Amino acid sequence: MGVLVCNSLRCSWLIVIFILPLTAAVRDARAQPVSRVVPTVEEATGVHPLAPVLRFAREEYDYIQRAVRDYSCRIVKRERINGVLQAEQYIRARVRPTEYDMGRIRSPLAIVLEFEAPATTVGRRVLFVDGAFDGKMLVRQRSGGITLRISIDGGLAARESTLPITHLGFHNMLLEAIQRIENDMDVDPTGANTRVELFKNATIDDRPCTAIRITHPERQKELDYHLAHVFVDNQSHLPVRLDYYDWPASSAGKPVLLGEFTYRDVRINIDLTDADFDPARLGFHVAN
Repeated sequence: MGVLVCNSLRCSWLIVIFILPLTAAVRDARAQPVSRVVPTVEEATGVHPLAPVLRFAREEYDYIQRAVRDYSCRIVKRERINGVLQAEQYIRARVRPTEYDMGRIRSPLAIVLEFEAPATTVGRRVLFVDGAFDGKMLVRQRSGGITLRISIDGGLAARESTLPITHLGFHNMLLEAIQRIENDMDVDPTGANTRVELFKNATIDDRPCTAIRITHPERQKELDYHLAHVFVDNQSHLPVRLDYYDWPASSAGKPVLLGEFTYRDVRINIDLTDADFDPARLGFHVAN
């Protein structure tokens, strides 16, 4: 799930993927909405409140397709899996999105994840290269350990994350977000169960961000979340945090955290090559 962050008529998109405990500045931003997203005359006459979010999400996807060749980052993530909120995971990631040349794939999606915490995951390394290894990801639990081939959406992977590894990058997460927004608009076509609020002066790692809050006040079939926040770095225009919540269990309860994802230390266009995703170089032992 992803959301678009709007700053006046200029919007940037925040997605996500990894999790960090909320800073005081983020909590302040949640508590103090500086303004509501004011509808234009067109929007006031019946356009869905998510329509501008969808429009700018598509524009931001086009921008990222043009401007971001590859990147590295530190990911902090936490998810609720089978009803249980998991411990935070800290992960170093390198991502090279699919590159096309005249409509044909020039280089496939490639992702390397190196786990730093918690202690039970230290040394774990995961490699996925689209089209390689029979469509599976390589997983090595510790340095020198055996290499397993695991389905990206199978039971073992689902124990660790609600998102397949292919959705961890900016590009595919944006596509997923666009689909979620379209679904929300189909399920709540009048927008009566949708509120959109803008927050300025939020921060992530002391970097100024603009944030958006989307709320579905009433539980409704086929809506996946009650509340979601998305944060976009004001300087880089990259999505740096997403968190989303289920409806409270009771009228007096608080929203239930489903997941939070934060990108930290993002470096873009670092010229990753095939060698950066070579299984032997990364310590994987792959049988022919």
